[in-house]
Amino acid sequence: MSGMSVSELSKHIFHLTGVNSSLLDTSLHTLDRDIAYCSSCKGCPYLNAHIYGAYEAERWNNKYIYYCPKGLIFLATQKPKSNFTLITGPIVMEECDFDASGIPVLTTKAVGALSEIICECLRAESEFSEEELASQSDLLNMMYEISCDFDNSAAYPLEYETQLEQLVMIGDRQGASEVLNRLMGYIYFSSNCDFDTIKSRTIEIIVILSRAIIKSGAEASEIFTLNSGYIKQVENFNDIDSLSMWLIKVAHKFIGYVFDLKYIKHKDIIYKLSSYVKNNYQNKLSLSDAAAHVYLSRSYLSKLLRDELGCTFTEYVNVVRISKSKELLKNSDLSLVDISNTVGFEDQSYFTKVFKKTTGVSPGKYREQRMNR
Repeated sequence: MSGMSVSELSKHIFHLTGVNSSLLDTSLHTLDRDIAYCSSCKGCPYLNAHIYGAYEAERWNNKYIYYCPKGLIFLATQKPKSNFTLITGPIVMEECDFDASGIPVLTTKAVGALSEIICECLRAESEFSEEELASQSDLLNMMYEISCDFDNSAAYPLEYETQLEQLVMIGDRQGASEVLNRLMGYIYFSSNCDFDTIKSRTIEIIVILSRAIIKSGAEASEIFTLNSGYIKQVENFNDIDSLSMWLIKVAHKFIGYVFDLKYIKHKDIIYKLSSYVKNNYQNKLSLSDAAAHVYLSRSYLSKLLRDELGCTFTEYVNVVRISKSKELLKNSDLSLVDISNTVGFEDQSYFTKVFKKTTGVSPGKYREQRMNR
């Protein structure tokens, strides 16, 4: 990277904020150095959490702020045109229900600003890593072997597409890579090396990958968002080997999105939703607004809440509002009407009904019991 190396950038981040950074290789799923705090979390799938953050950074313009399974904030910032993502954290951004002593505390604005600064610093053009160059060599050897056996009169191998879809659906990365290489080799030689034709066929393969991964349980809207970016990227390639390597990485990312990262993804969404509701419970909240905040469809968020928390969005919002109203009933002299309005209920009778259903007593009775203790 011209100007400033990633290691120099990491040092500057640490000196300014006290926050550490590690470089994640998304092709090998390895970090250049252990994240000390993460290593101390026994049994935590923290590497998957950071891989998830890296994948999301690719979806959202090279940067993404996410929660780890424990509830701490991390920043993922993708180094453009490379397999590398800088993981920065942990950070405490709000109150947490565990001992977070020693972890840097930043405001929401500061976290956002740090994410933007890191992203700008990593915009320099990346070079291929040694691992990528070795993989390119292997790919070129395979292309040569295919060229020796290629029969120009042979029909398009539709069975490769079927195999590819099946391998992706069962999460077989190695098998999917091999089939993709052979399919790209066929496309290359059958097109008489016309790169516009190769690009068109590559887009068709991306559609096949998308269809397979949606069948495996991925959220369609998320995959379509990824696809739009991938299809634009196809136009930037000018040689078959780099295009083929990139396509294999796309397949691996799709597979990982369903098979490796589902748990981490759901944790991150629940934390984001919780933070959103806790910061906005006084206002009128809708499922549509909440879904937009966590980048999901209404139906998918509803399903996630039922599966993960066993409740609807309205029920979850009411739990937060009732929790806040209990604090006000114990620690303030506000009237029930004022408390109802303060925590976001527009109707006091509905507030009383929800409060009694949740706690077993009316708000007035609850306050009386607490005052008599």
